[in-house]
Amino acid sequence: MEPDPSIAFISGETGKTNRDQRIKGGNGDDHFSDTESNCVNGDDDDDDDCPEDAKANGFGHPFGWYLLLLDRHPVATKAVTSAFLTLFGDFICQIFIEKDGKINFSRLVIFTLLGLVLVGPTLHFWYLNLNKFIQGPGTVKVSVRLVLDQLLFSPIFIGIFLSALMTLEGHSSEIAPKLKHDWLGIVLANWKIWIPFQFLNFLLVPQQLQVLAANVIALVWNTYLSFAAHKDVMPQRDSITS
Repeated sequence: MEPDPSIAFISGETGKTNRDQRIKGGNGDDHFSDTESNCVNGDDDDDDDCPEDAKANGFGHPFGWYLLLLDRHPVATKAVTSAFLTLFGDFICQIFIEKDGKINFSRLVIFTLLGLVLVGPTLHFWYLNLNKFIQGPGTVKVSVRLVLDQLLFSPIFIGIFLSALMTLEGHSSEIAPKLKHDWLGIVLANWKIWIPFQFLNFLLVPQQLQVLAANVIALVWNTYLSFAAHKDVMPQRDSITS
């Protein structure tokens, strides 16, 4: 929205797995050879049988299947990943921060749903097009991507997320005051967390793994976002229902 060891499994020049390992099927689809599948599954007892490129790209590594899913089904994989991150973020918020003594499952489902259908797919296409529009490494280009990401995209997306959340929770009448009082504070918190992280993300992490890398920080961010999104709104809801 951190580089980790998994970036070594992806070509740093293209941000995509090395497709030279694949064989072309009759229907035009890409398929991994049996040897490569064994490397992915970790079934090959002899590492010497695994293609060097396959080992370099992380097949046989615990994250091999996840990287394969990212390559074959990027939108769905990132959407499901985002759903889990929003689910755990809201769960942590309710249990350890708000400490209400019980889980609001309706809120949990809605927050998770937004991660699945809004956050994951949107971030995928945003980063994809951002990297196509501003290509290449270098501090200047990374800085331009960072400015567009944080000063243009993030403030707008935070507003959209808050509006969607409150609408699904049945509090659309509170959207305007919520945005007026809390939107700027959330945006500022977003900048404090994401600007230094995203600079490293854009500079060091291949495009295909940028959303995955951001997930490391996203759990912390989603926990904060859940708290900030529901702060000062819950007392109003209680008074309305009482």
